[in-house]
Amino acid sequence: MVDLTSALVADTGIKEMLLLEIDGEGFHRTFTNAQPLSAVSKNEALYALEMPESTTESLVVLWVNVLVAEETRVRFGSPYVSQFSRETTYIDLQKLLLKEMATILRPGVLVSEQKVNLG
Repeated sequence: MVDLTSALVADTGIKEMLLLEIDGEGFHRTFTNAQPLSAVSKNEALYALEMPESTTESLVVLWVNVLVAEETRVRFGSPYVSQFSRETTYIDLQKLLLKEMATILRPGVLVSEQKVNLG
């Protein structure tokens, strides 16, 4: 993993990244530099997410969207990484998450009251 991470840093200039697998249902597993590259599944996509600098005053949130319909679970859209103040209220966090996803939401979702509990 060290060689892969070094190559990605050289290509992108991104210093802080998280390597992870995401399957059809969401986050599958994360990787560290101590692991061999053979730990990556051949059937799953490997993602490198740019991570913001973490501080004690902030909260870093990573998420993927999964559509659940009866017995089916299908991931859609790209994974997200956002950083929020630890003082952010639940209602404001919900609004900020929805705003981040605006490009994949139906029109009007951001202006209507959200009754779905994200937790």
